[in-house]
Amino acid sequence: MFRKEETNPFKEPVDVNQYPNYYNVITDPMDLSIIRSNLNKDHYLNPRQLRDDFRLMFDNVKTFTKNPKAPIRIITKNISNLCEDKLREIIVDWERVSNYEQSKKKGKTSRQPIARNHLWGYGAQQYY
Repeated sequence: MFRKEETNPFKEPVDVNQYPNYYNVITDPMDLSIIRSNLNKDHYLNPRQLRDDFRLMFDNVKTFTKNPKAPIRIITKNISNLCEDKLREIIVDWERVSNYEQSKKKGKTSRQPIARNHLWGYGAQQYY
């Protein structure tokens, strides 16, 4: 996500010189630099929290830019769809692993996965 050229408008905080009233409208700003910093600091306890920050970033665009045909809204929609698809795969895999680990701690399972792909679905493997 961070390397895609289409995400350039989201990589840094909004420039107040260009949009002076942005922070009057948006009270909880979010951009990719904040998300990256949170990732590097292990701020997210689970992938749902990461998804929530991405959603906040995209919702801020919708809140600030009312015109649905504005170029930034079209870009936001495309990136948002891509992001939701990828994060959905990661969340499903994370839940599967989390449930397995919890059942293992409770002693409810003696079955061990034969290979990593029995525990992790394909979606998350491409990120590790």
